[in-house]
Amino acid sequence: MKLKVFLTLIILTQVIFAQTWPDSRHPDWSEAGLIEARPTVADNFINIQTDPNLSGTTTNKLKSAITRAGTLTGTTIIYFPDGTYNIDEQNQYHYR
Repeated sequence: MKLKVFLTLIILTQVIFAQTWPDSRHPDWSEAGLIEARPTVADNFINIQTDPNLSGTTTNKLKSAITRAGTLTGTTIIYFPDGTYNIDEQNQYHYR
């Protein structure tokens, strides 16, 4: 009987303390995927819908914007206004 009570107390203690997660240990995902610090000012801004250098389908515009951003110096933001974008290809780009 004493063993059952002891084991029950151990299990309850583990369950109670297992749910405790201090706020200081929560992961910060706000900058996940960024190579450098988040930019506060962009040197270049490409609007995927209104940029006169981009034409064709959404996929072609995106590919052109990424290629152009890779050739520019400084921080470049490719802006997507509200809307639905149909991308019909999978591509991988690696720029630094």
